[in-house]
Amino acid sequence: MKTVSTDILVIGGGAAAGMAAFEAAKYGLDVTLVDKGRFSRSGSTPVAASAFSVPLSAGDGQKEQLKDMLRVGENLCDQDLAGACVADSFRILEELDQMGVPLQKDSQGKPYVTQAMGHSMPRNVHFDYDISDPMRILRRQCLHRGVHVHEFVMIIRILTADGRAVGALGLDRQGNLIQFLSRAVILGAGSATALYPHASASLQTTGDAVALALEAGAQVVDMEFVELTLVPKVKGQVVSTGGIGTMVRSGASYLNNRGERFMEKIDPVKKEAAPRYKVVRAVYREISEGRGPVICDFSKVPTRVIDGAGKGNIFLNHKREALGLGTGISQFEWAIAIHRLLGGSRITAEGATDVPGLFAAGESAGGVHGAARLAGHAVLDCFVFGSRAGRSACKFAVHEKPPASAGPPADRSAIGTGRRKAASGANLEAEILIEKIQDIMVTHVSVVRNARSLETAVKKIEALLSMETEKIVSDHPWKPWEARNLLVNAYLVSRAALTREESRGGHFREDYPEHDDKKWLKHIGFFKKDGTIEMVFSPVR
Repeated sequence: MKTVSTDILVIGGGAAAGMAAFEAAKYGLDVTLVDKGRFSRSGSTPVAASAFSVPLSAGDGQKEQLKDMLRVGENLCDQDLAGACVADSFRILEELDQMGVPLQKDSQGKPYVTQAMGHSMPRNVHFDYDISDPMRILRRQCLHRGVHVHEFVMIIRILTADGRAVGALGLDRQGNLIQFLSRAVILGAGSATALYPHASASLQTTGDAVALALEAGAQVVDMEFVELTLVPKVKGQVVSTGGIGTMVRSGASYLNNRGERFMEKIDPVKKEAAPRYKVVRAVYREISEGRGPVICDFSKVPTRVIDGAGKGNIFLNHKREALGLGTGISQFEWAIAIHRLLGGSRITAEGATDVPGLFAAGESAGGVHGAARLAGHAVLDCFVFGSRAGRSACKFAVHEKPPASAGPPADRSAIGTGRRKAASGANLEAEILIEKIQDIMVTHVSVVRNARSLETAVKKIEALLSMETEKIVSDHPWKPWEARNLLVNAYLVSRAALTREESRGGHFREDYPEHDDKKWLKHIGFFKKDGTIEMVFSPVR
């Protein structure tokens, strides 16, 4: 088995992982980044990285931005994390500017600022893809600083020794094991967008970071808060895309099959610019009550806005082509899809988990956004906590000796299961298992939830979890691991959703339609003890 030794090991290839590697490389330590895909192109970042929030408008400030964050998160944000996110926004803006990341500018040469979903005033600045791609610049900066990059390697286990993280075990596409030994480990591998059939990102994540953290001994929190979104459905085909905020801000409206602009009743002031979960829930209600399909009408959006919205962004170009813009089409149908999970490893403001030497950032961490997220804060979260985790991991690493070995890494028989399909009828194809998980989640753990449906989900997922790992098989060596990780995430989401007997943010229980601060102003967490997943409650910090 090949062994790679390094000081800092970063797992993932999006904004959080890239920023962590970039920051860690500043301190003269050896940094290695391992990505299951291609660094800068994998996960949700290529779709999601369009804008981030900075309080640049007149009368705005960090206090106002934090107030919006806590309001939209319905007071379940960890205030240390939320405060850090807001406090670092100007530093991130300066850091990206120094890297050479271009932003869209107004006529005076200042960053072009817009008001996005959930915000009380304009504060979202936008990357200028006509000039360059921010993730390609981040990748280039990491390589320039000497970060070692291993692509197309899936991390299947965090290695620990004496209670601390000392590396990870990887599996390449041929099924070969690679052992990475390090002084500190940073998780930046995204969330679990493969939990549902449709997602805003075409490259769906399988919850690897949560499963890895849980197995290593870290606590994960806020898993019940699934951020669903709207994506276009054109000629019966769902288009994976981060949304059409540009058109909505410029006059697009949502209409049911009666031609009614129903968001005027839900939020008379913000209408379609209301917090994302309100919009998704309203669309779901229109469809479920027979007033669907729901249409996005952008006939009143100026052509110059559509044509000028980031032609250098390949995803926006694909969106324009898929929607038929410029060919006379002025409407399309909405479909509901997953955008991200708001849960993940419980971290400190410096990105540290419960396990010494293990850090997490971006969608791999929970507690930052609470029950719902402000638009533009996903990218901000990734950059802020990627940077903080990178710096903190270095501070930790300089006081630790490099591990000589992590001991026996795993059960070799379990690791090898994905290499060939077995003939036994007792086995389950990993691809079929993933379809089963998605069917359970979209049927029982969707926009509107209730006890009966959630109990059904938990029972079905528990039955699948009882299957021995080596009986999950596939032609591809990663698929059994991805299916198992996704199954663990499905269990955590459904179990937490069943436990939280209230409605808050993106978690809506029709049998408990109101939020209940007296009983539920707290985090639901999970940790693993003696092979069993245990639940724990903790107050909001």
